[in-house]
Amino acid sequence: MANKKFATTVSAEALDELRSYARESKRLISDVVDEALKAHLRTVRVRPAFRAAIDSVLEDHAELLTRLAK
Repeated sequence: MANKKFATTVSAEALDELRSYARESKRLISDVVDEALKAHLRTVRVRPAFRAAIDSVLEDHAELLTRLAK
């Protein structure tokens, strides 16, 4: 997929850390940001599905889990 430009605002501290990390890792800032955004979005999108699965298991086995907790 082609890269697209966009503008945003971040704290000065976050930008300093980003620049420092990109320099230390010899990577472009845009590559670091792209990777971080993708990782974050994967994480936040999985959480609701994971939470729903956990809730289902807890509901299906509520009696057994209560007995085990005693």
